[in-house]
Amino acid sequence: MRLLIITLFLCSGMLCTAQRPWALRSPMLAGPKPTVVNAASSVFVFDTAAMRTFDHGTTWDPVTGYAGKMCGITDFTAGLTLLTSYTEVDRTVHMYFSIGGAAWTSFIEFADAARPIGITASTTEWFLAFENSNQMYVYGDQLNKVSLPPSTNVAGIKYWEGQLLVLDSEKGLYISSDKGSTWQFAAITGGVALHASAMGVFLATNSGVVSVDIPSRKVTQVGTWPAGATAPRIADVDNHISALYAYSDDGTFQLYRLLGQKWEPTGYPLPGTKANRSASVLTIDAGYAVLAHALIEGHKDSAGVYVYDLNDFTNVDNQELPSSVAPRIVGDVIHLVPETDVSQPIQVWSLRGELVCEIPVHSNSVDVSALTKGTFIIRVQRRASNQPWNIVVSR
Repeated sequence: MRLLIITLFLCSGMLCTAQRPWALRSPMLAGPKPTVVNAASSVFVFDTAAMRTFDHGTTWDPVTGYAGKMCGITDFTAGLTLLTSYTEVDRTVHMYFSIGGAAWTSFIEFADAARPIGITASTTEWFLAFENSNQMYVYGDQLNKVSLPPSTNVAGIKYWEGQLLVLDSEKGLYISSDKGSTWQFAAITGGVALHASAMGVFLATNSGVVSVDIPSRKVTQVGTWPAGATAPRIADVDNHISALYAYSDDGTFQLYRLLGQKWEPTGYPLPGTKANRSASVLTIDAGYAVLAHALIEGHKDSAGVYVYDLNDFTNVDNQELPSSVAPRIVGDVIHLVPETDVSQPIQVWSLRGELVCEIPVHSNSVDVSALTKGTFIIRVQRRASNQPWNIVVSR
């Protein structure tokens, strides 16, 4: 059977970026449209249920002790974390606090209310936005209601450096320096997700990533995309230290890293053709990208929570490699080159980050016809180097 080959090194004169598979850490997603959030020194994944991990997905604990469906979570002040949930049957919003995120204590409820769509906090107040509502709650010394601009379609909220930011998915970014009393506006079409950090304010959009200079409300496209490619639809954006990452679900599920002024693919794309979105499908926790891959079309059995280690990506495949020295595959046979370390078996990995098998090397030709149908990563070790060749094969 013919193999479709994609070698993971570029021609001489071009730099390669880290290319490794994501690791599947949980086939469970907590619901059909999961949200992924950093809070209480851990990562929460929630929708119709909720779960939590302290170790980048190696182990998971269920989140309990709240009523209804979890809708949002944020760190507050003095070690407190706030959680909001909603019971549909009686249209009640529940608010909880916790120190450490294990046990939750109810402290206020809002009856006959719309479903919460986002929660954020400063050091002295917290802010709660609702679905299909032009009102927000602001709670400091007392509970206040503030009005959003008319017909605001809230897609996300953040409090950042004294500014309350509200993303409208159709219009742009609303900005308030007085906790919602007055609003300014930066026009952006197709906003998907909002990210604010020490690096600045960034939006994932249907056409790439934009930054927003808050004082001037100037919107700027961030980076250029691989040669010949238009800006893809971005599902989420986040940063690790000073590196910005964007996750695209536009035809392929690909993570990108901004290198200088260019977006470069990082890691292999995940399987599938269509996935559900939420306000946050990606977060980066201590150098690990944690992603909720909620597939609804194509390879749906590959849905789950995936993790990608960003801490050592510069150590893998981050050099110039002439394509002529690479192993090549003809038919079902891998033809090795003199630089191959024949003392090490060839490893076959799944796109879930699982080791499928190891194939001993007995000659310069290795038969892989026994592999089942699917997409695999063939890893061939090089002599005098800890940087293997990685080849993606589809059967």
